[in-house]
Amino acid sequence: MAAAQQAQNLPLPLRHAIQELGVAVANITRCKYTSVAGLTVVMYDILLLMSDETRLIWQCPKMAPSRIAYFVNRYVPPIFLLVANYQLGGFRGPLTNEVWDLCILHSLVILTFL
Repeated sequence: MAAAQQAQNLPLPLRHAIQELGVAVANITRCKYTSVAGLTVVMYDILLLMSDETRLIWQCPKMAPSRIAYFVNRYVPPIFLLVANYQLGGFRGPLTNEVWDLCILHSLVILTFL
């Protein structure tokens, strides 16, 4: 109860700042859980449809542009989701600009050949 009385004695802007900080921490936690849930759904979808994918996409004899587009659309986003989950999970510090520049350059190279 002493902490509640001390909180009431704080200036109004400081109380609002503390409340906003609590909301921000709660939103970061929700973001982490949502990101993990999204990655889980994507990985489940990939595993669930693997048999149809091998039958319809990968057993075609010819390397068609649609096959390359399917590969990029299907397997590049989970890689970025893994990186985002790794970073959001607090396992490491923020990625450097060089890493993101490399990711963007790699994406542009892939899109150039489509």
